[in-house]
Amino acid sequence: MSTPTITYANFRAIFNRKIGDIPIAVTTTSAGADTTYDTAISTALKEYVTSSGSNDLFADWWCYVPSTLEERRVKSFDPTTGTLSFYRGFTARVATSTAIELHKWQVSKKLLVMNDTLEYVCKDGFYNPSYDETIWGQENYGEYADSAEFNKREYAVPTTFEEFPDRIVLFEGYTGRHDGGDASATLTDSSQHWETNELVGRTVYKKTATAASATITSNTNDDVTADISATDSWDDGDEYIIQKPDALPIDLKDYQVIRPAAGGAFKFYATIPENYVIKLIGKGPLTNFSTEAGTTELYDHQARIVAEKAAHLWFSLLADEGIDSEKSRENAAQHLASYEYGRPKRQLPTQRKVTMNWNW
Repeated sequence: MSTPTITYANFRAIFNRKIGDIPIAVTTTSAGADTTYDTAISTALKEYVTSSGSNDLFADWWCYVPSTLEERRVKSFDPTTGTLSFYRGFTARVATSTAIELHKWQVSKKLLVMNDTLEYVCKDGFYNPSYDETIWGQENYGEYADSAEFNKREYAVPTTFEEFPDRIVLFEGYTGRHDGGDASATLTDSSQHWETNELVGRTVYKKTATAASATITSNTNDDVTADISATDSWDDGDEYIIQKPDALPIDLKDYQVIRPAAGGAFKFYATIPENYVIKLIGKGPLTNFSTEAGTTELYDHQARIVAEKAAHLWFSLLADEGIDSEKSRENAAQHLASYEYGRPKRQLPTQRKVTMNWNW
């Protein structure tokens, strides 16, 4: 299955339909004012003019320029030339052939509501799955001769996890030492008997260097080809670990969590053999929107349900601001009902939350 993703532009289009503010999208046909930057011109807007030819047709609408993410409130509209005038100029002249959108409601206000929604729905099963498998067992921890090894049972959770992971899963791996010479681009362990290319696609982690890892592109019975040249190379005695292709997940249940200091990383204590890769599984908030092409971790069918929640928040906000309060509250309730009805069908599976013991 493909990675879930939807752009801000596409999500906004869904949201606009939910709140009944489908923008008028046109392209400018002439450049706007060249000193005050307070006009935009599109003859395509003339087709929206009624027989009265009123110049307040778009008054107090919002003109949004997707390419710059800027918007200005419309002061007046000249139906004879298709010229929009604004209370305040843009930061630059609105050039010819610029795509613009006319919205009844402020676009930046919509963005705030949409991003608030993305944070809210994390608890409802619309979240950004978080994984990490860059740590491994540390029983018999060490880099050189066996006599120098020792047990190291403290593990730090990467700071990318805002909460302690929901699950800690172990996978058995191949581990050993490189013995193919110093400064080698290829990992060699003459004690191994791998099947040809059984490791392709797996990640090899070099235990004796920071952040040295690479995806395996081929392997023989005792050689692994994986380009770690960007950060390191292999020297005799360097330790490695590779998850076995047929490894089954084992949930780690016997561990102790220690509370991090303010802003610090979570840690846990456990006894884990050195031949196990540790996978941390958790959930984080959906990525906020910031640019037109910016994305968040939702499929289109999920976005349609999440947009119902955004519409609920939108109309609740309008009601709180006293804008057609009774109708706004009615709309808010309808969208909340649609969200609650559709949510169970579209949410991600609930992850089993670990029971944490903080008394260390």
